[in-house]
Amino acid sequence: MLGKRVLVIGRVAAVNQRVVARLTERGFAATGAAGEGSFPELDAREFDLVAMGAGIDAATRSVLKDRFRGQRPDVLLLDAYGPLATEQVITTLRRAAGELAVLELLSLEGAGDARRVRVTLRRPCRLRLDVNRHRGTPEPEVLSITDARLEAGTHGFGFASTWTGEGHLLVARIDDDEVEVRGLA
Repeated sequence: MLGKRVLVIGRVAAVNQRVVARLTERGFAATGAAGEGSFPELDAREFDLVAMGAGIDAATRSVLKDRFRGQRPDVLLLDAYGPLATEQVITTLRRAAGELAVLELLSLEGAGDARRVRVTLRRPCRLRLDVNRHRGTPEPEVLSITDARLEAGTHGFGFASTWTGEGHLLVARIDDDEVEVRGLA
């Protein structure tokens, strides 16, 4: 996995630079592109994975994905979340290399005042579940659902429906080296 070529595309240059630096420190050949626009100079043939940050609007994201698939059909395309982009890239590359994920299933259930997260784990691990809420600030407010050592199997955790909404994300971290991010709109 080391030496994999990663392109990180984002709207905010400082976040992009931070992700590129972290990936480079971990042994990846990482390149960043930040700003507004369609990034016409970018070519996916030079990369194994392209990570696009949440600040890239939906129309641009769609155009870029279509162009990159046309340039290199086997390129991995990742919708990344800035604070966890490094971990998301590593998790995606591990899974693409055939490494079996510890997290087998992550689902949301319920409606009304209470919601539940159901997780199925393939082996014992430390699971941390959080909701990251953005309210007009670059750094999220983090609301903890659980942080526990769990056995293999299926587990359920409740949380308030007020923790859901536009820009809210469910973040699952497994043993601090596997991450899964889901929207809670």
